[in-house]
Amino acid sequence: MAMTVAALGRDFPEVYRDGKLVAAGHIHEWEKYRHDGVIVDIGTQAAAESLGCQAGYPPGDIPRVTRPAMESWADLERLSIPDPWRTFPLTVVLDAVGILKSTIGKHTTIIATVDQGPFTLASQLFGMDRFLLEIGLREHDAEIHRLLSLCADFTLTYGSALRAAGADIVRMGDSSSGPDMVSPKTYAQYAFPYHLRLAEEFGRRGIVFEFHVCGNATLIIGKMVATGAAYVEIDEKTDLTVAREAVGERGGVGGPISPSLMRFGTEAEVEAACRRVLEAWLPQGGLFFGSGCTLPWDTPETSIRTLMRCAEQYGSYQ
Repeated sequence: MAMTVAALGRDFPEVYRDGKLVAAGHIHEWEKYRHDGVIVDIGTQAAAESLGCQAGYPPGDIPRVTRPAMESWADLERLSIPDPWRTFPLTVVLDAVGILKSTIGKHTTIIATVDQGPFTLASQLFGMDRFLLEIGLREHDAEIHRLLSLCADFTLTYGSALRAAGADIVRMGDSSSGPDMVSPKTYAQYAFPYHLRLAEEFGRRGIVFEFHVCGNATLIIGKMVATGAAYVEIDEKTDLTVAREAVGERGGVGGPISPSLMRFGTEAEVEAACRRVLEAWLPQGGLFFGSGCTLPWDTPETSIRTLMRCAEQYGSYQ
């Protein structure tokens, strides 16, 4: 995402408001690296902004939510799911997906990001600190689940539009639902039911679906896989042995090379990490190999080249 902006020599606010520029950045990078999948994303604000949050587009940085849409639970009544085809900034991603599908879609997989999953989107709409406090107090559980259900309905609506625009795979990130932020018990009660619902409904619609949870997902990887998603994305913190056993024959795992290592590590350090991951997963298969999360805009080309070379050199399933 961020590297495609740097490749164009433009600033973040300009690119992320224009689907043509988003697509142009991805095409530029794909022509350079010829990677197997293009993940289309414009930040963590798109879904929340379309639902009424205020968002900032700072120079030199990825957009973000600056103010929640809800002041109290009374505001829940006025929230409604927007038409993705008519609502900024969802239209930016839809435009980019359509362009990418028609240009490089025969050569690489178009993976479209539906932005934040229900738990994280709900926290953006209500305000992260207040939302987590409400979960802890348990005084408005009915309202919490109504909000989470609306966010899941939004994800289905937007994800279906992305598929119609040309996406081969629809993905989401539900960063705040992992153990680095909340307990596994909270995940099981407030995130897992909606991940399960989304995986099942996308499956019924014939849409390939996957999702990402940031941080150390070791304690919840079994439930993530149990949703039935095509694959789940993990960061470098997650125990690979536990993840491999959880996946079995049921799907796959995306990741988990450290973006920090890709940015700051030497070529030898990147190669060692890539080889360790590939050889650990090799006997089983089902690894969608790449970075565990978003790469910084100034990630060195040598790191990308090393990752690609390692996939070819050590990722052979002979």
